[in-house]
Parts: sequence; C-alpha cells; structure tokens
Amino acid sequence: MKTASKSMIMVTAVGASLLFVSSAFAGTNGQQVDVGGGPPGGCAVIQGRNQDGQRATSPKVDFDRSGEAQLPGWWWVGKVTINVFDADGSPLEPRSCEVPSSQREDWTACDPAGLAERPASAPANDSGNAPDNDSGSAPDND
Repeated sequence: MKTASKSMIMVTAVGASLLFVSSAFAGTNGQQVDVGGGPPGGCAVIQGRNQDGQRATSPKVDFDRSGEAQLPGWWWVGKVTINVFDADGSPLEPRSCEVPSSQREDWTACDPAGLAERPASAPANDSGNAPDNDSGSAPDND
C-alpha cells in the first residue's frame, strides 16, 4: 500500500509540473490572437510569423454575431496581417496588429479601428463566397 501511495504522489507531481511548464511556455513564446471589430457573418485570415519564426497563414475563422473571432492553438509573434472578408466574401481593408512574444496572458486582442471597412479599390465579390486560398486570400475551408 505504501508503494502504491508513493507512486500516485509521484505521478501527480510529474503531471502538475508538466501542466505548469506548458502554461508558462505559452505566455513567453507568442500569443493566440483574439480579433475584434469584424463584420458579423464575415471571416478573417491571419498571416504572420508563428512561435517558431516561420511564416504562417491561418485557416479562415468566422466572426460571431458580436464581430469577435478566435483561433485557438495558433501562436503568433510580431506583426500579423488580418485579412477580413464580409458575409458575402468581399474583401475588406486588411489591418495589422503587433503580437508580443511575451506577456502574462496567452491571448492578444487585435481590435484595429475600422476593421470592417471596404477598401476603395476592392470590388464586391459577386460569387457570394470567400475567395479560395490560391490568391493568398481567405481559404474556403467549408
């Protein structure tokens, strides 16, 4: 019984230390991005450098009714570009956000002013769908 009790304590201690290391690592090597101010029913695609310094492009993430979008599990560092599309797939003005490599929390709020503005030079997308990923725009992951 003593051996089983010691083993249980050891397993619990190892598991707790792994959990602590994971949480500490997350806040010190990039952040997840919480995009706000987007068009409800629209989507966003984030481009920038990941926690390993490699260029990365996220899958599209949909804005909820309040214009918020989160992409859990994707970690960013430095300047990211947020490509935004309205509900009919038309591109809106891309915005940038600076993501710190280190902070107390795992999430960085990117709520650039005017996120839902259509660029003057962008025509409406008549297809009703977000563009495919061949052009470097929002991928159609549906």
